[in-house]
Amino acid sequence: MLTKNLHKGVTSLVFIFFATQAFSHGYVESPPSRQQHCGVEIKPDNPSGTKCNEPFANYLTIGGQNSHWYNFMSVLVHNQGRKVVKTTKHVCGFDSETWNPMPTPDPLPTPWDTPADWPTTSITSGPETFVWDITYGPHFSDTEEFVFYITRPEFTFDANRDLDWNDFEAAPFCDEQMIPGDFSSNPNISADLIANHISVNCNIPVRSGRHVIFAEWGRNEWTFERFFSCIDVTFE
Repeated sequence: MLTKNLHKGVTSLVFIFFATQAFSHGYVESPPSRQQHCGVEIKPDNPSGTKCNEPFANYLTIGGQNSHWYNFMSVLVHNQGRKVVKTTKHVCGFDSETWNPMPTPDPLPTPWDTPADWPTTSITSGPETFVWDITYGPHFSDTEEFVFYITRPEFTFDANRDLDWNDFEAAPFCDEQMIPGDFSSNPNISADLIANHISVNCNIPVRSGRHVIFAEWGRNEWTFERFFSCIDVTFE
């Protein structure tokens, strides 16, 4: 009986572990990230728009598959994110485990790491609200932080070159922490439990021309799960 109950207990713990590990997914919906533009709104087999033709084509030339774009909500890792991990090869995908299930010395890029003339959104410096869509795994209870980095003032966008961490400021321009599950603990973070959205209020530093914002949603130490999005913007 003891062995049977122990087995049941271990099975339950394993189920709980995988339940917390596997079922949370998210990306930045607004301002629209690369995933929002090319993954949510436009898919490789959807001729409803041309804005993603270049990223789609360029990704195929480096050996990617069209089916990969359907994992727009699954750009994730289980670590402490950019503030701790400094060695990832790819920026927008952060060497995502979805594309690199085992450690490798030459990690594969996600589709959103592909050099291309990505769709942009016109914004201004100052207050901005970033909206995360976490419909595909609405983990509100262990959400802990949101971190945002931006390219340096002297950055020049090149549609033929991979983004590099040297393109970005070393420190985040927005780093918002909260008590996991308690959205009243930080007035800059709010949750819409019905729509499965989380909004983060930030102040974007002064920039001109075209830039890229790197965004990260982090869960607490129970998983240290992180999700990432790149947002291409043009400052008015």
